[in-house]
Amino acid sequence: MSENSQEDSDIVLHHTPRRKMRRLSDATIAKAIKGSLGNVAYIARKLQTSRMTIYRRLNASAKLKELYDEENETTLDNIENELMTLMNPATNDDPRVRLEAIKFYMDRKGRSRGYGTHLDVETKAAQEPPKPVIRFEES
Repeated sequence: MSENSQEDSDIVLHHTPRRKMRRLSDATIAKAIKGSLGNVAYIARKLQTSRMTIYRRLNASAKLKELYDEENETTLDNIENELMTLMNPATNDDPRVRLEAIKFYMDRKGRSRGYGTHLDVETKAAQEPPKPVIRFEES
């Protein structure tokens, strides 16, 4: 046996077999969705799978998609309620925190009324400024 053959057989002997893929049940995914705050990366880590797998399964099952959407909406409602608490002078006496909460809220929700951060993006190519014309008049 040549030296290379021995190395090749060592590689085969030390090769780690691939992990057997398991099919996650809808019930397992549904259980992971509850309490995930609508975070797909968290669900995937909890189930030791990829985010792409979770997205595929959500798209394939109306029941899982509905459960995920419900979890996501509940999380958004809870965060919005917390933001409202921060903006309310009766529940928050720090004016700086209230102001930041109000600015954040108006930046997101007040856009239709002209509030928020506006980015002016020029879509036309920048034009060169006109060149001055110098005239000499003869007297």
